[in-house]
Amino acid sequence: MPFDTYDPNDPDHLDLVVAVKTAEQLAARVDVSGAGTFQTARKLIRIALDRAGITERIEESVNRVFPEIQ
Repeated sequence: MPFDTYDPNDPDHLDLVVAVKTAEQLAARVDVSGAGTFQTARKLIRIALDRAGITERIEESVNRVFPEIQ
């Protein structure tokens, strides 16, 4: 899928960057030491992102930046 170049002046692009950065920071704080497998660790991180509302925020931002994929 072709898409436009990142535009640092586009509020939708900026919101997506902030949302992803927030997700990255939260994911880094999730304790996955007892997960045992990569899949379990990923699930723990997804749960944390969902509970914090970050997954929904990222999806909304992506839908604004890429409306043609909805």
